[in-house]
Amino acid sequence: MQSSTNNHYMPEDFDDIFYYNNDQEDKNLLFKSQSILNDEEEEEEIENCFRETKNVVKSGLAGLEIKGNVRTLSPVLFSQTNTQYLVMRNNELKYLPAEINNLVNLVYLDLSNNRLKTLPSQIGDLIHLKRLYLESNYLKNLPYELGKLNLEELSLNNNPLGDYILSLFARPNGTREVMNYLHEKWNLICSYSKMSSYNKMSLNWNNIETDSNNELT
Repeated sequence: MQSSTNNHYMPEDFDDIFYYNNDQEDKNLLFKSQSILNDEEEEEEIENCFRETKNVVKSGLAGLEIKGNVRTLSPVLFSQTNTQYLVMRNNELKYLPAEINNLVNLVYLDLSNNRLKTLPSQIGDLIHLKRLYLESNYLKNLPYELGKLNLEELSLNNNPLGDYILSLFARPNGTREVMNYLHEKWNLICSYSKMSSYNKMSLNWNNIETDSNNELT
């Protein structure tokens, strides 16, 4: 199922998911707020708050929402390995750190409406990820490592991606078409990696097809 910009699937219990609100004076309400802010001046306070709620975090931090025109992400985020739902839409993120693969339990990741130009290959390590929202960024290509995943929902609208990927995504079952393509390419790369001449090969990572066969171009 494809996603539209304004109609992301959200779990029924999303209102009960835990958040951190840096403006919340009552720290007893720490996980009933609506944002994680990532300003350098606030990072120490954020770390202290997570430290104070160590037992709660250990029991499972179900989800986090990060908002406030965030440009960079605190290392604190990538220590929350129990997180399942991560919402970072409507920020100013230009890149996603490779440490995203620490969040091994993610099933939902919303990166829409940012300034991302690329995605790290490590995103393919999020083996439980089911929903990935990427619309309204500056992505020109997708890492083939995404083909390792079994996404049920993917959004790519409003990105300067190659014509071939966009044509696949425009089909009725666009998410599955794109994922099948990436999966095939990833398997092909893995097979090449076993060849003695692999290091001499030049691989194209722009998701652009020039012919109808299944070879890397």
